[in-house]
Amino acid sequence: MKNVKSLSILIPSYNRGLQLIRLINKFNFLKEKIDIIIVNDGSNHSMFYKKVNLLCKKHSFAKYFELNKNYGQSYATNYGLSKVLTKFVWLLDDDDQISKNTLMKILYILKTNPNINALLLPMSIFLGGKKIKTIYPKYKDHLYENLRNKAQTVNTSCSIFNKNKLIKIGGLDPKLMGGTDTDIFLRFSKKFTFRIAHVYPVRVNVDKSNKTYNFLLQQKSKIYFIKKNWKIISFKRKLYYLCSFIMFFPLLIKFQLIIKQLKNNG
Repeated sequence: MKNVKSLSILIPSYNRGLQLIRLINKFNFLKEKIDIIIVNDGSNHSMFYKKVNLLCKKHSFAKYFELNKNYGQSYATNYGLSKVLTKFVWLLDDDDQISKNTLMKILYILKTNPNINALLLPMSIFLGGKKIKTIYPKYKDHLYENLRNKAQTVNTSCSIFNKNKLIKIGGLDPKLMGGTDTDIFLRFSKKFTFRIAHVYPVRVNVDKSNKTYNFLLQQKSKIYFIKKNWKIISFKRKLYYLCSFIMFFPLLIKFQLIIKQLKNNG
């Protein structure tokens, strides 16, 4: 039977099962219009995920998949992408929050504009429950020529992609443990264009304990990103990265000395 729905919300999740329960219950009223795809990326906290699994079995609009170990957000997202049956997919983190009003407007936009490649939504960034800032993306900032010079202004939590076109560019890069948004926006913009949705912002919660915000991991990811996209990114952007590495090396040496001292003392 053909899936008449247009949108799937795809959520890779690691150790945040409680938030998923709330989200499924919140959007149950739209069960005839959306699908929710949850991929448990080898979480340690199994109690809430057992409840998530049971809840998904109860509500047919929500699907639950479990990986046997923690592969990382990009791998889990690509796995979930293979399970999506709708034309469009919204890539959310498991602690993001979207309003019912925003979701209703997005469904209307997708219904009346079925040829959209991708949509960008405003983003409100929260840290420890406090709003840091709200960003309203601009069309010109997300054109390929501009993304060669600088990073995008919002992340994938504020992005809705045509599923087949996202697959066509190879999905997310599982080798990247940081900067995945930057990489996918750059690759997508080379072939397709983004449109802007004028809706209420997505609430994106910044968790400094997340792997994405690990300083050393970020630097390794930048090196991989540069090597991968050396022929694409502009001279200006190459110079920016090189300067950041020059500033980073003294910190790395200091960090290594601290680790060495701790080992000697231990």
